[in-house]
Amino acid sequence: MKKLLLYSLMLLMSLELSSCSGSEGVILPEPEQPGNNEGDDESNVPEGNGRYLVLFCSRSGNTERVAQQIHTALDCDILEVEPAIPYEDDYNAMLERAQREQAAIETGIYPEIKTSIETFE
Repeated sequence: MKKLLLYSLMLLMSLELSSCSGSEGVILPEPEQPGNNEGDDESNVPEGNGRYLVLFCSRSGNTERVAQQIHTALDCDILEVEPAIPYEDDYNAMLERAQREQAAIETGIYPEIKTSIETFE
């Protein structure tokens, strides 16, 4: 579970940084086509193709727009990760909190989130 949160936070950070980079023409990989495996029942997947999950957290909406583009390009599931305690509106206060949380994550202590996933199926 800790690795999942770490990977999610790493994805969020990379999305935040890439949304500010100003590079255009980002090419996303084509999703792999599902094989003809016995027992694969794609009808149980509520939306998307069930192979990818886009997790995002967006304070200003920029990361959400990028996540929506990835969601559309990959035809996958998407989920917003919301902190248990919402971030402050003041940018400097939010930045200080994010730095404290990052330092805590490096020691293995993860911030609480109110988003939960029952199953990854």
